Amino acid sequence: SYTLRLQDISDEAGQVLHDTSLSFVYPDLPQVGDLILNEILFYPREDGYDFVEIYNRSESYLRLDSCYLGNMESGVINNLKLMSPAQILGPGEYLVLSKDKENLKSQYSLTPPDRNARWIARDEGSAHRALSRLARRSG
Repeated sequence: SYTLRLQDISDEAGQVLHDTSLSFVYPDLPQVGDLILNEILFYPREDGYDFVEIYNRSESYLRLDSCYLGNMESGVINNLKLMSPAQILGPGEYLVLSKDKENLKSQYSLTPPDRNARWIARDEGSAHRALSRLARRSG
């Protein structure tokens, strides 16, 4: 990650931006083995939803705009869905994809409690239909 530090910058109206720091990252594309499908729930409780938990085991910030989930049947990948547009997953972070994040959070706890996870609700069908293989778009 990078930090941009700004000191005593003023605009034409005379407004001064004193000591300010902005942090940002330049994310990489995931490489084979960087992302792990850590947990998959195919059969939720009666009032629940499927989910997929993804873990970034690399030491890099990763762009997820080139990652897809899809089905593989008879060696053919189909039903590809963009995993999470405009998302960046940091080193050691978890990303949980589910149709209803509040429902999922109310039914399951994060363990350990300090685990760094973000929840994203997706309304694109169930995980068992949209998951068998994590595929990186080629080209």
